[in-house]
Amino acid sequence: MQTNKARKFIHNNEGVSAIEYAIIAALVALAILVGASALGTAMNNSLEGSANDFSTAVLP
Repeated sequence: MQTNKARKFIHNNEGVSAIEYAIIAALVALAILVGASALGTAMNNSLEGSANDFSTAVLP
C-alpha cells in the first residue's frame, strides 16, 4: 500500500511547471539585479570622470 503511494508521488508531474516557472522567475530577477548593479557602477564611474574633467576645465 505504501509503495503504491510512493510510486504515485514520484511519478506525479502536477505542480512541476509551477516550480519551473518559479525557478525561471528567480533567475530572471537575479539577472536584472546583477545587470542593474553593473550598469549603476558604470554610470557612476562615467559621471565621476565627467565631473572631474568639468571641474578641472572650469577651475584654474
